Amino acid sequence: VLKEGEPVGHVTSGGYGHWVGTSLAVGYLPAPLVADGASFEIDLLGQPCRAVVHAKPLHDPDGLRLRA
Repeated sequence: VLKEGEPVGHVTSGGYGHWVGTSLAVGYLPAPLVADGASFEIDLLGQPCRAVVHAKPLHDPDGLRLRA
């Protein structure tokens, strides 16, 4: 994980989130850099990809969509 071209963390896993329709990654960052909406860059197979921190789950944690 890069911030302004400098390494600041690392990704532990990633994959495609079919429910949310985009790629997802899980990783570690220093606590002072973690804020909802903070932007980073991830090297994905040699290609730079924008990454954004999401503080809340991207899925339906209360199951409201399932019950609709």
